[in-house]
Amino acid sequence: MSDSESPPAHAPSPGTVLRVTETPSATCILMTGCLGLDVLDRLDGILRALPDESTAAPVLLRISSTEVEFGASDALGRLLMPRSRLGSRAFAVWADEPLIRRAIPLARLHAAPPTQSQSWDAEIPIA
Repeated sequence: MSDSESPPAHAPSPGTVLRVTETPSATCILMTGCLGLDVLDRLDGILRALPDESTAAPVLLRISSTEVEFGASDALGRLLMPRSRLGSRAFAVWADEPLIRRAIPLARLHAAPPTQSQSWDAEIPIA
């Protein structure tokens, strides 16, 4: 590594997938694998890149991770906390793992997505 290169902020979590899809009803983000700080850095970049228009479809984040890197739960809560993160867009989050749900701010936590289907499996299938 040369002097001008800096090491990555966080080592990549093996087997972690962060997938973003756009549908007419929502912007859907699926996170599977290990919930680590590197994935949260990538998620932060995705959320910052989304437009903050109030007329835009809601943002749905489904976390289907069963492993959590030390410190990632606290970092997830801090990432999801700011109300200004997506402007006036609706933003709903669900985690399949109860321990991860504890880190999600209650204002963001939704047992059913705010869409017509009312099902996380229908909106953001894991397979």
